[in-house]
Amino acid sequence: MNVILDSLGVAEETPVVWEEGEEPRLIDTIAMKDDYKFMSGDIIRVYIYELLGQGTSYENDFIVSETGRISIPEAGMIDVTGMSETSLEQRIKQVLSPNILINPLVTVTLLSSQQRSFSILGDGVSVPNRYAIPRHDFRLLDAIAQAGGSRQFNVSYIYVSRLEDEKHN
Repeated sequence: MNVILDSLGVAEETPVVWEEGEEPRLIDTIAMKDDYKFMSGDIIRVYIYELLGQGTSYENDFIVSETGRISIPEAGMIDVTGMSETSLEQRIKQVLSPNILINPLVTVTLLSSQQRSFSILGDGVSVPNRYAIPRHDFRLLDAIAQAGGSRQFNVSYIYVSRLEDEKHN
């Protein structure tokens, strides 16, 4: 009697953690071009002309707190969670004008975000690590290339996990 196997070994079996996985959906293939919304842990740079003195500029880097706030001199605590660079610039201008500065010049820039990163690991990955996502249309193939490509020519499965975004479910 010969046994016919469904697979050639443990390497081809789906790991328990991925048993509830699903096939990619159409929405997974579309690059979202929405402005980035700040979250806790993000590092942002705020530039305000003449905030602390005439003819001088104020520039500082802030880590968004766990509660989603930053504290700017003269402006106080500002909740930045869910705001884009442009909306935060407008909010700071509202807080400063007209009592502190008549026509504030404010620039906000995202420097770093833990949410705009990915981790890649596995036996088939040359350089497993955590990497930054550099642009909105970054693809899986780009991620594999950034991690040094595949070490194995016969990779059968790639599993992708992500947080579900309520807006795009």
